[in-house]
Amino acid sequence: MVNKVYSLENDTNTIKLTNSKNLFKIFHQNIRGLKSKVDELSNSLFHDYPNILCLTVRHLKDYEIDNIPIDQFKLGSKFCRHEFKNGGVCIFILEDLDFLSISLDKYCKGKDVEVCAVSLKIAPIQLIILAIYGSPSGNFTNFLKNLGSILNTWWSNKIEFVVCGDININYLENCKKRQQLDALLQTYNPIATVSFATRKLKASTTAIDNIFITRTKKYIINPNVNGLSDHKVQIMVIENIVLTKQINNITTKKDINIQSILEFQLLLCHENWEEIFMEDDANTSSNKFLDIYLRIFHSCFIKKHTNCNTISKPWITKGIFTSCNQKKELYLKVRDNNEMEHKLCYKQYCKMLSEVIKYAVPLSCCALIHACHAASLPCSDSAMSFVKVCVVAGNI
Repeated sequence: MVNKVYSLENDTNTIKLTNSKNLFKIFHQNIRGLKSKVDELSNSLFHDYPNILCLTVRHLKDYEIDNIPIDQFKLGSKFCRHEFKNGGVCIFILEDLDFLSISLDKYCKGKDVEVCAVSLKIAPIQLIILAIYGSPSGNFTNFLKNLGSILNTWWSNKIEFVVCGDININYLENCKKRQQLDALLQTYNPIATVSFATRKLKASTTAIDNIFITRTKKYIINPNVNGLSDHKVQIMVIENIVLTKQINNITTKKDINIQSILEFQLLLCHENWEEIFMEDDANTSSNKFLDIYLRIFHSCFIKKHTNCNTISKPWITKGIFTSCNQKKELYLKVRDNNEMEHKLCYKQYCKMLSEVIKYAVPLSCCALIHACHAASLPCSDSAMSFVKVCVVAGNI
């Protein structure tokens, strides 16, 4: 069949596709560090959530990504570097979708190829979505070899692939690496869809981020700028995909209450910390501390499944939402000119917005704290501080 591609440049085709039913949206971005950008990312997605959220170069460790709260999403799959700093890939799934996580750690090698995947059941086929990253300093031969092994292992007539990632191959040029990757992917049917610049620097404009999809699918793909990275977002909308959804909007959260907080404090007080202070190596000591701390944390605050249709971060006000959008507009203006004064203003605005978000969080705790006092529950200052931490983490 002929590949049917729709883009926003063709208004007629765009209207046809966006008015169709059963649309499936995929979001991909090289986020260049996720930890400090979670709130702004949630704001940028508000009211228009994609089904799949693929993020590369997120700069997080295993235990950090497990506890990252993104509104309306659950962690589907991940890979974290163990030998080098930064890097990593992850996939978040909209909460009401059923999926299967696929472990691809045996194919991963830091910098060469970092990949994770999820599987979605779409009658009559199975859709496998991969998030992948290949570093500019990595071994491209290993990248091709391991990606080929993954596709070959999972390929069948009833399986279709979507590959999202920062592959550090410029698709605005017809280079040798591009030809090799295209030849590999076309063996299993996916083709590249990005034909616009995804990263713009002073000395270069490149398309090193891409989404590869089965050639017979109808889709729209467009860039978007959210001001969180110098890599543009790629948003793909695919037609005629019917997914299996959960009956209820179920979310998983820690069961945090005053009693569990007091139990947590008590266990920390009774814990023997001698092995940590006796350790000479700072890294080993830190790892032992985290092991003990997280063991107690997870034993006191058990995960529970709840029906949730509300936003888990009530401190995100209309003003903060507007300011985040304004930041995106300022980023576009600064990116396209070299005025130092404008760049300084942009940095100052970002700093002020971060401070506003920082102080908005404690204010949202007031209702919970007053409720505790009103109920005459035993609640120490340290317990109240921990309640605030829990609100920040999205667990209350």
